[in-house]
Amino acid sequence: MRANRGYHSYRGRPKTGKILLVTVLVVLLLLSGSYLVLQDHIVYESDGSITFDFLNREEEKASSGEDQGNVDLEILPPDGEEDGEEGGAVPATVTLQTMTAQELCTQGLPQGGADGAAVEMKGFNGTFQYTSRYAASKALAADAVSQTQVTEALAAAGKETRLTAVVGCFHDSFHAYADMTGAGICQSGGYIWYDDLRSHWMDPAKEGTRTYMAQVANECVDMGFTEILLTDFGYPTAGDLSQIDYSGLTGTKTEALTGFLTALREALPEGVALSVELTEEQILSGADETSGVDAAAIAPLVDRIYLPALTDEAAVRQAVGETALGLLAE
Repeated sequence: MRANRGYHSYRGRPKTGKILLVTVLVVLLLLSGSYLVLQDHIVYESDGSITFDFLNREEEKASSGEDQGNVDLEILPPDGEEDGEEGGAVPATVTLQTMTAQELCTQGLPQGGADGAAVEMKGFNGTFQYTSRYAASKALAADAVSQTQVTEALAAAGKETRLTAVVGCFHDSFHAYADMTGAGICQSGGYIWYDDLRSHWMDPAKEGTRTYMAQVANECVDMGFTEILLTDFGYPTAGDLSQIDYSGLTGTKTEALTGFLTALREALPEGVALSVELTEEQILSGADETSGVDAAAIAPLVDRIYLPALTDEAAVRQAVGETALGLLAE
């Protein structure tokens, strides 16, 4: 029998497109239903993650009166502080083991018994214990260590160790003599003044002194020190003081010292501590016109005041206010 022209017999070909569409719709309906069921059990954590609470523990907390939006946190005193008698925070008194740069490089930092090390980098009368690029002629100690040696010794100590560079400040014969006009304390004739030990001093008010000390301090920071401790801080008090020419001093000696500290603080990188060494007598005796040292004026400008000895801690703390204290142990 001849087939009809233009027609083909139907063989039941499946309607794939419709089946796929129906499947997608079913999946979407299932997902929507699942979300409606689970949405009451979703818990959004503080770190942004999502968990499911099928036991309704969050509702139990709410019904028990717990405030999830205001969590009570235990506030601890800052590192290095302890609770005071009246509930305030009293800065802790740290103890540093004193040592020379040579001892640091040959023996390493002391182990135990102290909170850190105070390493003499520039000592009595301006003598450098390391090879500073800013050292004047003959200012280097005979056994001065290299900056590389110091850097390696400090790196071995680790970041948790308090690393303090002790830097002799204004009693510096070498630089004062090398730069009389720009830094030295001079006589009325313009020549360098000398004390009863025939050594020289730098004037805190002079720009040459401030620039030089900032260079030395930053050199120590570059080696890895996190604190600069200034010793011999103040104007000279021994020798024929009447021979000193202070005609160029525009303010008081105390103002010159505080101005020096302000300038040095600005020259140091953020996070580096700036401290000074004073004696208990200097702190408790109040302002001293000869040296210019006034603990009440100095204390707010430094992170810590170190003492070689401390007998009346209560009186000293009252004198320095909130400024932290430290002890230097031999």
